[in-house]
Amino acid sequence: MQLRDGIRNFGTVSIVNHWITALLIVAVFAVAILMDELPRGQLRSDMRALHNSLGIILLVLAATGISWRLISGFPEPADNAGPWLRRITRAWHIGLLALIAAMPATGWVAADSGRRAIEFFGLFTMPDIIATNRGLHRAFEEVHVVVSYLLIPLLVVHILAALKHHYFDHDVTLTRMLRVRKA
Repeated sequence: MQLRDGIRNFGTVSIVNHWITALLIVAVFAVAILMDELPRGQLRSDMRALHNSLGIILLVLAATGISWRLISGFPEPADNAGPWLRRITRAWHIGLLALIAAMPATGWVAADSGRRAIEFFGLFTMPDIIATNRGLHRAFEEVHVVVSYLLIPLLVVHILAALKHHYFDHDVTLTRMLRVRKA
């Protein structure tokens, strides 16, 4: 088992971070959709608390993923794409990482500027980073929603591209993110 990424494959750190992040994104979106459908009350507040707690974990994982990419870079692409397609793919992945980090970060600012304390599963409260400001709160709520709407198509294309590589190109792009290879 290899922890670090190699030239041609992903290591355990990248694979675990990738799949936990993917599951968390699905959970955060599912909770947000359910939360928005609920009437005001305790259940909606509980769902918001769950959404916020999952968002904190997502923010930590996004920061970890970005830091890991800065330290280890990306493995070489598994296909024989030309240099222009490699640049587009790299920019796509960087944009995806940026939006994954921006989603919980904008949510934190929106909640904090709107006088809502963000608790992490009732264990601790996130520090206040911004004074209460209704205009800023509304703006960051809107940015939070826009970022989530931008993230959805990028994720869909990411998934479709992985499936295309696997089923049509028959390369290891998908399988190298599904299993850890021995060094």
